[in-house]
Amino acid sequence: MEIILETNKYLIGATKEKKYLEQSFKLRYEDLILAFDEKKQKNKTDYSTYDDFCEHIVCIDKETDEVVGSYRIATKESLKTKPFVSEEEYNIDNLKAKYKLLEASRAVVKKEYQNTMVMTFLWQAVINYAFDNDIDYLFGTASFKGVDPTPYTHVFSYLYYNFLIDEAIMPKATKNKFKLNMVPKDHIDMQIVKEKMPVILKGYCVINAKIAAEGYIDYDFNSVDVFVLLDIKNINPRVLKRFVKQKKTE
Repeated sequence: MEIILETNKYLIGATKEKKYLEQSFKLRYEDLILAFDEKKQKNKTDYSTYDDFCEHIVCIDKETDEVVGSYRIATKESLKTKPFVSEEEYNIDNLKAKYKLLEASRAVVKKEYQNTMVMTFLWQAVINYAFDNDIDYLFGTASFKGVDPTPYTHVFSYLYYNFLIDEAIMPKATKNKFKLNMVPKDHIDMQIVKEKMPVILKGYCVINAKIAAEGYIDYDFNSVDVFVLLDIKNINPRVLKRFVKQKKTE
């Protein structure tokens, strides 16, 4: 494993080791796929051929040698002629034509570790990877449980009015789409926003990520998704020092 970050308890890095990849695919199925749709068949793995073209960032508990969190990342170069997985939902031709991109997907943390720093360490590793490889934009989708956007109207509207991607590079949902500005700006209930917004999306907003104007309903995954875009050179400077070039931490 190529170590990117290390703490007293965890190793975080890119791996191609079979045992860690198998643990990651199993973790993704049990704590991500089933979390969105408990009706799916149990005891499966979330592997697809797309994974063969990706780098896999894992967080390993050093005491148990267990993968307790993971992210998969891909560039145009690693995918060769394959499209990014996000292109199943969004047209990103304007971005692909001009910029060096890094797609991050399948973020997951083991249930027992979700109140720890594991997700933060995974973000640190991915952002360090982006800086080390001269990436312009990090992107992916963030998911809300269920295929009805209605419970999240205040969250979507808050994102629309405060974190919108520039129109010149705006990704467009390919189908199953809806506009995020569902509630007038002055009617947004911030208490609902705090309660309904996924933790990972809150984190992206803190570091200055932007959101596409259209959402996508993913019936297969049982989610409604928003497109997230982070300008690597424009990360919130207040938090940048906590994410970049921390090769050793407590």
